[in-house]
Amino acid sequence: MRAQDIITNQKGAFSPFMYGMLIGVAVFSTAVSHWAKQDMLKMEEQRIKTEKSHAQDIRNALESAILVENVNDVSYSEVYDLGRAQGFLSRSTGRTRTGADVQLTGQDSTTEFGRQNRRIAITASDDTFLRDEVSALGDADALSSYSAQKDQSLEVFDTSKVRTRQIKQSEQILNMEASQLYRYAMENNYTFPPDQATYEASINNITNFKDVWGADFTYVPSSANPTSATIYFVTPWGVSRSIIVTME
Repeated sequence: MRAQDIITNQKGAFSPFMYGMLIGVAVFSTAVSHWAKQDMLKMEEQRIKTEKSHAQDIRNALESAILVENVNDVSYSEVYDLGRAQGFLSRSTGRTRTGADVQLTGQDSTTEFGRQNRRIAITASDDTFLRDEVSALGDADALSSYSAQKDQSLEVFDTSKVRTRQIKQSEQILNMEASQLYRYAMENNYTFPPDQATYEASINNITNFKDVWGADFTYVPSSANPTSATIYFVTPWGVSRSIIVTME
């Protein structure tokens, strides 16, 4: 039978072969579409993971910048911006994939230890909608809620955590210095150093203890009682923490 006759005899109907071809193409197209969607989801997940890791690097760098503050070189600051973090970035830069600056959006939060804390959203994405949305968030709680609920390349840095850490560490060092004062008193007829100069020469020049900002402790003997004294430190923003030592 001629090819023309085969075509004519079909009388407008699809042959089983054509049905098979169409079904095969449909199945193949569905599979390709499914694979494409899966690949896009994986790419999106990887993008978010990479950008979130970048934001974490910025957060860690900002924390490092605060933890190395020293009043002797005037590095203490209440400025929490990208420029301050960049000097402590080891694995990345402060730029997004397209070269834009990583966005830091800060909002005032709690007040403690005599200072105003801030929460800072770090956005390492080039997504303009995301950056604008984060910038428009009205307060610190909104920043935290957004970060927790949205699967986005966003990290929140809370200054209260690192400032609390600095206070606690300084208090621990102050307690160690107080222990040395008690040791001195046990060796000196249960009396403490009569003045700051004696305290420094007999105790602090040996221990070399300072607060975490590199400032010396201040020693104040009781004017009326040589068996009592106070030792304290003052934070760079003016809040003090003290210990009263007494042999009574």
